[in-house]
Amino acid sequence: MKDTFFKHQFRNAILIIITGVVLSHLFKIGLFSNIAWLIYGLIYVIHPLDLNNQPLTPKGAVAVRIAGAVIAIIGVLTRFGV
Repeated sequence: MKDTFFKHQFRNAILIIITGVVLSHLFKIGLFSNIAWLIYGLIYVIHPLDLNNQPLTPKGAVAVRIAGAVIAIIGVLTRFGV
């Protein structure tokens, strides 16, 4: 479970964002950016982590999941690449 630390999850999520933006610019399809932001938000909804690699309290887990859901909703509703 070494890959579940916050810095690894954050790095992988940023790589997903960068890949989505690059694909969006290469193929001139803005949907790739939106899908990348949706995946980024869902990562934190599915697997919330604490910044200091400490166990999350139940309120902390809910807060991280809400933040991930907000990011996913913004990714769905916003037209980034258009």
